[in-house]
Amino acid sequence: MSALRLDAQLLQHEADKGDAGRPEKMRQLARRMEQTLGRMDDLLREFLVLSAPGNNEPVVFDVNACVRDCVDLMKLRFERADVQLVIDLAEAPLRVDGEPLQFKRAVLNILNNACHFAPAGSAVTVRSRRQGRQALLEIADEGPGIPPVERRRVFRMFYTRCPGGTGIGLALARTAVENCGGRIRVLTPPTGRGSLFAVTLPLES
Repeated sequence: MSALRLDAQLLQHEADKGDAGRPEKMRQLARRMEQTLGRMDDLLREFLVLSAPGNNEPVVFDVNACVRDCVDLMKLRFERADVQLVIDLAEAPLRVDGEPLQFKRAVLNILNNACHFAPAGSAVTVRSRRQGRQALLEIADEGPGIPPVERRRVFRMFYTRCPGGTGIGLALARTAVENCGGRIRVLTPPTGRGSLFAVTLPLES
């Protein structure tokens, strides 16, 4: 809000100059205000989801199908970032009981986080499998990684390692996973570099 107010004041200052006002400066300020409003809109939408979790009746859904939908939505962003998506999903469906829309939001937020921190030319691996009576989803990137001391903090509200980030995305991911009776953790990938987000969900009885 402070940034938006400042830009509005600067825009008004340029407009008050009349013919001496700089059109390019005004366009720049207008674009920046639009971007700020977009971020505020995204933040408010996330708050709405967090403030009313669990309102939908749980249903049985396939983890793999949800992940494929999320990957399709994120493909273009990964292409633009020059980050390869490696998909290795279990052949058999992984059916769990929960809220598929919230689960998709969790997966999208984890993928978004991975895309942001993955360096150009690297890969993000999305893998699912059955592990006993649980479905396991792993999303691993080749970014800078998260120190062990910070791994619990990344799921706290407003905690962010990304400049300009809101600190909402991973907090929402944890809430969504827990609403499905699951758990989310950050681990070190087998390669020893990057971050691995592991989501476990109880399989349908």
